[in-house]
Amino acid sequence: MNVFLSRVAVPSLVILSFGLVLVADSFSAPALETRFPSDDDLIASETEVLPDSTRKLIFEVSDLVMERHISPPTRQEMILTAIKGVYFAFYTRPPKALSDEVSKCVTESQYAELINRHWKQCEKTGKETVGQVNNRILAAMIKSFDPRGRLIGPKALRVEKQLSENRYVGIGIRLAQENGRSVITDPIVGGTARKAGSKPGDVILEIDGKTTEGMDLREVVDKLRGELGSRVVVKVKNKNSGESRVMDMIRAKIPIPTVQAPRRNEDDSWNYAITPGKKLAMLKFDRIVGSTAAEVRTMAEEIDEQGFEHIVLDLRVTNDIDFHHALMLADALTGEHRLGSLEMKGRAKRQLNTRDDCCFVDKKLYVIANQNVVGAELAVVVALKKAGATFVGRPVVSDMKVGERIDLGEERGAIANLSTGIFAPAGIQKNKMSIGQDYYADLEARGLIVLQPEVSAEPANAIGKCRELFEKNTSE
Repeated sequence: MNVFLSRVAVPSLVILSFGLVLVADSFSAPALETRFPSDDDLIASETEVLPDSTRKLIFEVSDLVMERHISPPTRQEMILTAIKGVYFAFYTRPPKALSDEVSKCVTESQYAELINRHWKQCEKTGKETVGQVNNRILAAMIKSFDPRGRLIGPKALRVEKQLSENRYVGIGIRLAQENGRSVITDPIVGGTARKAGSKPGDVILEIDGKTTEGMDLREVVDKLRGELGSRVVVKVKNKNSGESRVMDMIRAKIPIPTVQAPRRNEDDSWNYAITPGKKLAMLKFDRIVGSTAAEVRTMAEEIDEQGFEHIVLDLRVTNDIDFHHALMLADALTGEHRLGSLEMKGRAKRQLNTRDDCCFVDKKLYVIANQNVVGAELAVVVALKKAGATFVGRPVVSDMKVGERIDLGEERGAIANLSTGIFAPAGIQKNKMSIGQDYYADLEARGLIVLQPEVSAEPANAIGKCRELFEKNTSE
């Protein structure tokens, strides 16, 4: 099993697909030729009755939840929410007697009969396809026991695994939707498309001889995906120069940077300075995966060679994070500290410590984090707090839950973000609450941890505030 952090909130204005985050007062990291899974990726069927495979999966999921979740609901609660989800999918109110009907079920066959009967009743409204309804049942059921949970179909799961291991198969581009067309915003360094001559601003006109006119970003992404070693031909026209070209490419494994600097130089090396001529560097974390810590170590050497002493770490990531990957990053960013404990359901409690392996020795760190974090991301925040970093932004709030991805088999996909553990920080010194005291005190009373920043700032102004702190610290 892989232990993942569940995302609670994303401090971005727009997310079109994986990695496309537009944040005010920041530089953008546009979408990869992949995307977050949607309902279209879920397990679907176009039969006239609820298929046996869906019913079996419902019971398998409920068994897994009751076995692995840290505070699982009853099977009755999950089935009740699932059936309600079907009614809501058809914009229909569930019958008032539904709760009583569910409460009388005991055996699997009774539950199955009840689900099938209500499914058929909803199906008569004809507002969605049978396959969509099947997906709604499973998606609603997962949401009933964990608001962060989601069902991932087999195809989307393969992509997620590739991204988690940073071995994505494709042509290596980031995409955005502009005026109804898919535009390449960044041909990734080392990627097939960049080697074939792709440039920022290339509008994708055709893929394998078929026009992309009228296609949304999702459809374009699907057509660009393919197996390792397969061929794809893409016709583009650059919106800036008007130049047209045809790129004949072979899909390959492409390491995609999970950490970026504000910009690249002409030779494709990173330019770390937020403001030209100022010795304030910045690292923007798009994702945290297995390769992230190694990327940071390489970038830290370059930052050191270029004489930067002050560094902004923008940790507003958007992906599910494996807890082990988070610990690797904490080791790279900080020195030796006691973090706390990790307790996963059914497993022994672990005491966690970072190693004395910091790559930013004697550097002044300014950290911008998500306001709402869970489990693994909290571990990175705690490590940086203990290392003396200056946090800028809003208070960091966490319920400390750690999620897992539970695979259901190659043909079924997986459940993402099943809350199966708790990360409890150790020895955190709380700052005095200067803003929203009553609000955050109430959150703490409800069992959430609240970590106040050293410097308060709105998310859109956080980088600007870091600039102010840098000017103040370097002028003293």
